[in-house]
Amino acid sequence: MKQMDNRQNKLMQTKAGMRHFPKSGAVVSPNAGMGSAGISRGGIIYGLLRDVLMATKIAQSAKHAHLAVHHFDEAAPLLDHVRTKIPSLIILDWDACESEAFKLLKELQQNADFKSVPVVGYVSQSKRATQQEAQRSGCDRVYFKSDFMKHLDDLWVRYAS
Repeated sequence: MKQMDNRQNKLMQTKAGMRHFPKSGAVVSPNAGMGSAGISRGGIIYGLLRDVLMATKIAQSAKHAHLAVHHFDEAAPLLDHVRTKIPSLIILDWDACESEAFKLLKELQQNADFKSVPVVGYVSQSKRATQQEAQRSGCDRVYFKSDFMKHLDDLWVRYAS
């Protein structure tokens, strides 16, 4: 009976975690109901993320900093949102979205209005070449995953406040 209870608890935790990670383009933070008038430029973050665990951790950390996080699977919808509301920060998952991230960086660099938007990302340590190439392509900073999670609260202070 204990095993069933443990499995049920895990399922309940998984379902609860999924509430914080809706489909692409949806708002992840509880500030979502505020509308565009209620969220200033300093309070919105866009992420090109496919890793559910990382996106959930980012959302939870941003929630504590009273920031709204929008999650996207592809570069095109993220760019559409950037054109309507400029974010304080864009976060890129270089492990799962490498080609989409390069497309996004290219578009951001071509538009003078978006060059001022800070872009940071994370990558696993086995992809050092990707890290260097991303920084040469215009990503302000590419962290290793472990360092990114350690410095996540500092990112909110530095870029999104």
